[in-house]
Amino acid sequence: MSYLPVLILAAGLVANIAIYKRQHRRFGTRDSGRVEKRSYAASRPTRLFRHVKYALYLAALAYLLLNPLVLNPVQPSPARLLLGALVGVSGLVLLFLSLEALGENYAPCDQGVLPRSRVRHGPYRTLKHPMYVANILQLVGAAIVSFGALIVVLILVYSCFVALIAREENAALDRHFPV
Repeated sequence: MSYLPVLILAAGLVANIAIYKRQHRRFGTRDSGRVEKRSYAASRPTRLFRHVKYALYLAALAYLLLNPLVLNPVQPSPARLLLGALVGVSGLVLLFLSLEALGENYAPCDQGVLPRSRVRHGPYRTLKHPMYVANILQLVGAAIVSFGALIVVLILVYSCFVALIAREENAALDRHFPV
């Protein structure tokens, strides 16, 4: 049994939790009044996503752990294993490159907080939301290795949330940082 997709997804989950903790440390100083806090009214799905994303990741991890043992004991082919690993790891790399490009501009948009300025370098040159793309790539990599209906449903639910949130974030960014 291959635990590679579980490791990739677990690394993504740990990275997301680290990001969340980092944003709390960083934005604690913003609330003290030393730095102006720009915000917008986040919709209910956007506020809900902040909690749902971790539940979706944990559900995907549980599925990946149970799938080879209970649901589908057939091992993935080496080609599928390699492809899934490449897609999942590329998601992790994109996540870290995105964070590096954001630097001090990282903002918890799922809480309606805007960055200090709009980032247009690194992965943000070509993608509007590379962190969301990175998380989806991690899930897709895991799905390639252990394909099943539940993992596809999890990816679809996650992608629907991301589509709603990305549209809302784009509108807020365009209002505050016109092109």
